Amino acid sequence: MAEPTTWIKLDRNITDWRWYKDPNTKAVFLHLLLTANVKDHDFQNETIHRGEVATSIGHLAQAVGISYSQARTAISRLIGSKEIASRTRPKYLVITVLGYDKYQNIARSSHDPSQPNRKQIASTSQQYKNIRREEDKNNIYGPQAETDTNQNVTAPRSDYGGVWLTDAEYDDLEAMVSNKGEFIEVLDRVGEWLVDNPRPKNRHKSVVKTFLRNEGLI
Repeated sequence: MAEPTTWIKLDRNITDWRWYKDPNTKAVFLHLLLTANVKDHDFQNETIHRGEVATSIGHLAQAVGISYSQARTAISRLIGSKEIASRTRPKYLVITVLGYDKYQNIARSSHDPSQPNRKQIASTSQQYKNIRREEDKNNIYGPQAETDTNQNVTAPRSDYGGVWLTDAEYDDLEAMVSNKGEFIEVLDRVGEWLVDNPRPKNRHKSVVKTFLRNEGLI
């Protein structure tokens, strides 16, 4: 391990958990536990609360080394067994780890609050610094700035289920389609297609546009 950081706790009885022998579901759940916010954190004009993480199916798949469809199945299973809840935003998911306090808690002094323990204060302060650093990484789930051939940094790209688009590219594509639900479904299909037919990220917009045209949506 590179440096001290925050931690989670797991009961040994997790070995009796229904998904313990399902490697994909277990991996996704552990990743969510490790990346969920410890404190409320602002992200894209929304507050991502303690126990939540802003992410995408594609990012989860990439993070734990499984396919997009396997990650989607794992999320469905975890929602069904009430381990997590999920709400959809136009460009990302907010996943809540239900009962998060069972797994993570900021250390508190056992002394009277009016007589704080200096070592405890220092330890907790360091934890909060580590938390902020982690959440800056975890909640900005896909910002990766690419470099063009002239070494100029282009706009950051975000992961929409394995489809990497800049905010401007996403908005341009979405504006072409009247039915936003169909647009999201096409993004899902493009993400799955790219698994077997990888293309450079700066060509993903043209791939999505081709799918939309072929399906008569534009």
